[in-house]
Order: sequence, then C-alpha cells, then structure tokens
Amino acid sequence: MAIETGKRQVLVDSVLDFPSVGANDSEVLTVTVPQAQVGNAVHVNAPFNIVATKSQGELTLDVIPVDTNTMTVDTKVYIFQDTLTNVDGNVAIGANLAASQANIVAAFDLSGVAGTDYADAMTAHPTVDMGEFAADLSILSAKLPGAAGDAIATTETFGPATDIFDDTTLGTERAGSDSSSLSASGLVSAEDTVTVVLTNATAGALDPDEGTFRVTVWF
Repeated sequence: MAIETGKRQVLVDSVLDFPSVGANDSEVLTVTVPQAQVGNAVHVNAPFNIVATKSQGELTLDVIPVDTNTMTVDTKVYIFQDTLTNVDGNVAIGANLAASQANIVAAFDLSGVAGTDYADAMTAHPTVDMGEFAADLSILSAKLPGAAGDAIATTETFGPATDIFDDTTLGTERAGSDSSSLSASGLVSAEDTVTVVLTNATAGALDPDEGTFRVTVWF
C-alpha cells in the first residue's frame, strides 16, 4: 500500500507492506514525516471504499432445447415446451435457436408475447435478470448486489450437452460483494512520526494494499 505524506503540497511517498484488516477490526501503522512535531494537525484522506457488486453467471444455449427440458434459477423453474400450456414457468420452444433464446429472455422480464412466447400465467423472475444472448451466451445477474447472490442456484436438465450454466450457482462470471469501507485517522505520535489507525466496521476483511491513503501534516 502506498502512503503519501507531506507538508502542505510537498508529498513524500512511503510504500508499506500492510496486512488486511479483519471484519470489525482495526490496525495501526506508522509513517515517517520529516519535521512533524507532536501537536501538529494531521489529516488522512477519505476512507477506502468497496462498492457492492451483483453476482453473475453464464448460460450457454447453442442447441434448441428439447421438449420438457428445464432450467432452475433460484427457486423458479422454467420448462421448455413444444406445445405451450398455461402454467407459470412454461416457455415455448421457438422455430429456431434464436427464437428459443429470445423466448427465455423474454420470460424473465415479461417483455415478450404472453401466451405465445411463454405462458399467460408467467410471472417475472423475482431475483435475477437475464441478458440478451450474444454468440449463444447470456449473462444472468442478481437483481440485488451483495455476496448473498453467489448462493442463487442455476441448474438445468437440458438434453443437448452443450446447453449448460457455467456453475450450479451465480458468482462464477462475477462474484457478488457487499459494500464496505475502511476509515482512517492519524496523529503525530512522536517527532517525525505519524501514527495512522485503519478501522474496518464492516462484515468482511479489507485489504488496504489495494488503496492509497494520503496523510498530510500541517506544521
């Protein structure tokens, strides 16, 4: 982690090997600042932040599904049918691969024609969004950000062997993460020495090696 220090606008970099800060924990490091005296004012830059991300997974559908094939996303089951019947989750197998792909995407957000592309009784998926297919691949994303999305199930009973999810849950294409922050404060603890306290008030460990803290001392 790079620690920038200085007097007003004169900055001196000091690179420190600092461990990660555990959940609800704090760590202390020291920075050498020439001419710093006890009592000088110290400012440490804004906290190190991690923005929450949504879990993502991939579905490959490169062969038209077979009648009664299923795919389960979270707890919602989709059934592909040659002859569409009116039950929530039923999706019409299209005249070709592209039409079949479009029907399942439309079933997720009800953007297609109910009763034709999918059952009239279809309800939108409550927890996952499905992206348009590109090169026979669709990205599924949890609607809400956070690590919990990595537990959302993605399973199938497709007949074609190459019609498959990249894993049995979301999170392989991109892992979900919770938002978190690492606060920092400092004081001149001895001549030429600033003590910086890093505090993690969130539920997961943070690695300050990924961030830069600017420590400024006014003489």
